[in-house]
Formats: sequence, C-alpha cells, structure tokens
Amino acid sequence: MWLKSIIKVAIMPSLAFSIISCSNDNNHLSMDTNMNISPIVIDTNKSPSELSNKEVAYAFIAKKRDLNSYKLTTHGQAVANIFNYTQVMNTQVIKRNNVYFEESKSSSTLVTVCHQSYQTEDKVAFRNKLKGDISVVETEEYQDLYGVLNSDLAIGGYILNESTIISTSREVHEEIISLTYELDGNMAGINTRVQMKEFGGLDEYPVFSSFALTLTINEDWTPIKYVIDSNYKIKKVFEMNATQHLETMFSDIGDENIEIPNEEEFVEALN
Repeated sequence: MWLKSIIKVAIMPSLAFSIISCSNDNNHLSMDTNMNISPIVIDTNKSPSELSNKEVAYAFIAKKRDLNSYKLTTHGQAVANIFNYTQVMNTQVIKRNNVYFEESKSSSTLVTVCHQSYQTEDKVAFRNKLKGDISVVETEEYQDLYGVLNSDLAIGGYILNESTIISTSREVHEEIISLTYELDGNMAGINTRVQMKEFGGLDEYPVFSSFALTLTINEDWTPIKYVIDSNYKIKKVFEMNATQHLETMFSDIGDENIEIPNEEEFVEALN
C-alpha cells in the first residue's frame, strides 16, 4: 500500500559502463556537503498530477522503497568512440521482503563480467562469477567496495535532489506520465561512478558530460519503466568517450513468491 512517506535523499548507487575487468582499488569520491540535505516530506497520497516534477521523483522513491516485492530488468549498451567498441549490459534486480538480489552481466569482444549479490538488512553475499566462491561482508563494506546497495533511496541508483536535478519536463498520454530529469551526472552518480570504476578496472572515475533519466509511471503510481541516457569520459590507459542507453522495466510487483536464482547458495553462505 502506498502511504505518506518521509524521504531522506542522500547517498545512493547503480550499474553502468565498464570496459575491462574488476579492480580492487578502494578510492572514494568525496560528496559535496550540499548533498546531505534535510529529509524531504512529500504527501504520497496525492496523485502525480497534483505534484511538481521534483515532488513526483521524491514520492516515487519513497513508494519504491515501500514495495514488498518487485523485479527490475535492465537491457542496454554503452558504445565508446574507440573502434566503435560496444558493451552490452543485462541486469536483473529482485526485491522480496527485506532481501535484494542482483545479477549484472556485461559482455563485449574483450571481456565478459558477471556479478551477483544477495543483500539482507546487514550483510551482502556476492561473487564475481556465476559459480564462483561467495564472499560475505557487512553492507557498509560492500558499499565501500562497489558503491552500490539496492536498498538505497534512488532511481536506477542515481540521486535525485535539489543539488542534482538541473531541469525537468513532463509528458502525459492518457493515464501514462513520463518525466525526464536532466541531472548533474557526477553528483547524481556519486556511488555509480565507484561501481563503474571497480567493475571496469578503470584508471580513474568516469566523468559525465550529460545525463538524463526518464521515469514512466501510471497516474495511480504504478511504476512502468525508467530510461537512462548519458555521455561520459573514461580512462583505461588512454581516455575515450562513451555513450550509454539503459532501459529498465518493472514487473512482478507485489509477488511475494518471486523466485531468487541460486538463493540456497547465498543463504548457506550467510549462515
């Protein structure tokens, strides 16, 4: 049930373009002090048409948090300007009660990466190969390593607040509402950039030059999808520019019997 919620929009994460292999460098990006804003109170009993574009984003983040179960399926690609290098990405995130499962796969002519994580309230079990050994760490340590926790308040892992939103627009087609948010990608992706660097084995954190997130929902707040389009610069020995397009669909909303792949292996590792 969607209820009135208080949202604290702070530090949050996601998946993006990687180009070679995993890295163990734990350098961190520094967060602008303006990102640590006060909680934003939104009356989520109102419909999207009764709220501003920014308020819709904040309310949606709270509503997504309060869902007991759902599945997110992401497909997309990133293309670098060197040799038209293309990396195809497929990710699924499953939430069931207080457990989050993620499987992120990316493949190209040079490398294939697969990362699985199983997150509970205080621990994360994860591995970097489909049948590889499972490691278990505290949630804080996992975020230090990869920048991403699926329980964080975000849309696609990106921060939406007064510091990161540059402009907004809205299109309405009958009961379907699409809202586009132009973001400061470097601030909004503060944790995503950590993941990109670690998954990609990059020499430096990616630097965004443009970033747009389009959220599509129903007038009754049912989530449909969100799309991310971005441009950024990465460095692996030499610098290159990349363009990324990712589309994420919602499904299985409210299905408390949703199946998590290989769940027994992760539960055993946690115990």
